[in-house]
Amino acid sequence: WSDCLPINASSKSKYKGVQYQEYDYHKRKKKWRATIQFKGKLVNAGFYYTEEGATLGYNYKAKELFGEYAYLNQLPFIEEKIIQKERELYEQDVSERKSKKSSKYKGVYFHSARQIYIARKFVKDKIVAYAEDKNEDVAYCKLQNKLMEMIGW
Repeated sequence: WSDCLPINASSKSKYKGVQYQEYDYHKRKKKWRATIQFKGKLVNAGFYYTEEGATLGYNYKAKELFGEYAYLNQLPFIEEKIIQKERELYEQDVSERKSKKSSKYKGVYFHSARQIYIARKFVKDKIVAYAEDKNEDVAYCKLQNKLMEMIGW
């Protein structure tokens, strides 16, 4: 059972349609990806935390696309255990991201791709003031200064 991903994992898996990738689409963490060929095109069956989870995703997509003629990977574990493990790892991942990227200020958020804090003030769904900085407190102060300038303080 792959409780955690190997440090030097190769991109190949022992299961058909499963590959290991350094990052998923959102550049968050190392993930296992499930894909399947259908009518000459590569169909994405999702990103997963474990190799077994990606294999299960592949099997579901294969059944959906090919029905009774689908090639299914044989898994050494009960499906419910795999789903439970994926759910646990997902909840842990979400919890870690919230704790790292949330701000103590309203209107301030962390932009992970640019590694900066962005502060915005909206009025009637339009941005009226904008500031950014690598430091959360500085981004908030810059925004407050811009707002004070706008009202003439």
